[in-house]
Amino acid sequence: MKSKRLPCLGRRARLGQDRQVNGFTLIELMLVLVIMATFAGMIMPAMSRALRGTSLRTTGNKLCEILNFAYASAVSRKRPVVVNIALERRRCWVSLQTASLPWLPEQGEPKIRTLASMDLPEGTELIINRVGETGPGRAAAREWETIVFRSDGRTDDLLIELIDEAGDRFEIEIVGATGQVRIREEP
Repeated sequence: MKSKRLPCLGRRARLGQDRQVNGFTLIELMLVLVIMATFAGMIMPAMSRALRGTSLRTTGNKLCEILNFAYASAVSRKRPVVVNIALERRRCWVSLQTASLPWLPEQGEPKIRTLASMDLPEGTELIINRVGETGPGRAAAREWETIVFRSDGRTDDLLIELIDEAGDRFEIEIVGATGQVRIREEP
């Protein structure tokens, strides 16, 4: 009988040792969680800064699209097109004044048509610098701005700055002689 019991005890002893070797202790699990929490704490501020920068870049790219659309609309329609920027309303839109012919009766059509629009996100400051004979002029405090693309695509030389709450900048340059809209890369 003694010989039968001894092998069973030996198996139980070996099974207990196997469990300790294959498993994790509570202290090991807690240590891993502390390390992961530390890394997450270091990464989160960088991630939030990157997401803010992405949001500013997205807004800037949308504004570039609106400006390019206004240029193309002015050239293709052979009529002036206006980009309106209402800072208090946080809105930007492209409008076209419709022409009425004197020999046709009014059809109830609005005199000004909106062709495209976009909303400016909260916390984004927009500054328009007009470049003229006397040099650049900052126009951050105005509540309403207009940019007119003439029928040949020309407009004023402009530098548009978008600044977010963190102070990150996105700059758009408009070359007045050609109406070309381009993003200014930071040095």
